[in-house]
Amino acid sequence: MGDGLSTKGNQALEYLESKGIRFRNNSGVAFELDETNGQIKVVVASITNPDISGYVRVDGSTESWNIVDYAHHEIHGGSSYSITNATDIANNASVQLLVVTPDTTKFPHITFESECEAEMDYTIYEDCTVAASGTELTPRNRNRNSGDNSTLSVYINPTHVTLGTELYSQRTGAGNKVGGAVREQSEWILKRNTLYLFKVLNQSGQTRWASAKFDWYEHTDKN
Repeated sequence: MGDGLSTKGNQALEYLESKGIRFRNNSGVAFELDETNGQIKVVVASITNPDISGYVRVDGSTESWNIVDYAHHEIHGGSSYSITNATDIANNASVQLLVVTPDTTKFPHITFESECEAEMDYTIYEDCTVAASGTELTPRNRNRNSGDNSTLSVYINPTHVTLGTELYSQRTGAGNKVGGAVREQSEWILKRNTLYLFKVLNQSGQTRWASAKFDWYEHTDKN
């Protein structure tokens, strides 16, 4: 490993291996470095044994890499959680979900969605204050071989709320006959030691149900 590479090439090799990229020169090569005109590239060399533990694997039929995205990886690692709530809401009333982040550098990366039976306003606020947090809900670990030990706390219907900075607002549905859905599939990385309010306001003219769902994983930055 490293044979035939320049000093710069070997430095690149050491750096990549320090980041967890594995190289193999014998049977089952995963990657190798290619130096051309002073440029160093990581290339797939060959994979004669796709089942070597710890190395990249390929599909035998298509020779495509078998990979999962990072959010999926966090499920396997036991650091991904989900919570749902559905409730009837009177006209011009709201259901409010309070999310409290921990005072650590393990940041929640969250996505959310909401569905409703009729016209609703969906708003997210940051840095709100409350007199009482409300009823605590239990986030569920999406890897059921791991514990329900999220560092994020979620409550329903806090009292005496002072709204903070509005981060997101969307209206969905129409009147009391057409429902709708709000889905934010791009992650929000929440600020540490902060209160967030997720508010669903019924604007339909009648009592209607609405649901809310949060999915998140908890991650400490590597750098």
